[in-house]
Amino acid sequence: MAIDYEKIGMRTLKIVSFLFHSLTTLAGLILMAFGIYVLVNSQAQLYGIGMPIAYIVGGFLAVINSLYGFFSSSKTSAKFHKIFLILSFIMVLYLLILVIITFVGDSRTESNIQSGWNDAYSNNPRTLQYIQQKFECCGLTDVEDNAIPKSSKDACLKSELFGYNQPCLDLITKASHISSRLLGLESLVTLILFIISLGLGYILYKKSV
Repeated sequence: MAIDYEKIGMRTLKIVSFLFHSLTTLAGLILMAFGIYVLVNSQAQLYGIGMPIAYIVGGFLAVINSLYGFFSSSKTSAKFHKIFLILSFIMVLYLLILVIITFVGDSRTESNIQSGWNDAYSNNPRTLQYIQQKFECCGLTDVEDNAIPKSSKDACLKSELFGYNQPCLDLITKASHISSRLLGLESLVTLILFIISLGLGYILYKKSV
């Protein structure tokens, strides 16, 4: 009995595709979780919530794309594979833009925090109070720089509730860098997985036409 190597190869290709769709689904869920974690952190209000939301959206789209990938991989029609290729290509572009913006924007974190702190000092001092307690610090660039409470410049330093002797800027900047680099690394891994998945989808498409 002759062995149908083409059929075996096609079956193997589908199994590998299912494996990568599983990985991209997991990566999308992790991306969403990271985005939500960063979004709910109080210091995110200082440097903007745009990027965490973009990651949550990216993770959601990655999961939807991967679920469709499971569906298309089980089909023999070229139409389903073509739709998957288009969706995956859009996903790759989205993730690539996220990676670039994340690593480029990382250099502007400190200035964004300074701007956000000054705005929160005027409009949302409770956020700064929470941040000072969380990081055990007073003020921004020094312990008297827009510190909470507002009653006097050294009120935070002398307060029984606070009384910390280090400013917040370096501490918040370090935490923000860690968060953004984790998001950037996760999006880069997801991007690589989608590029491989896109390649596998293209092979399936070529074999189905």
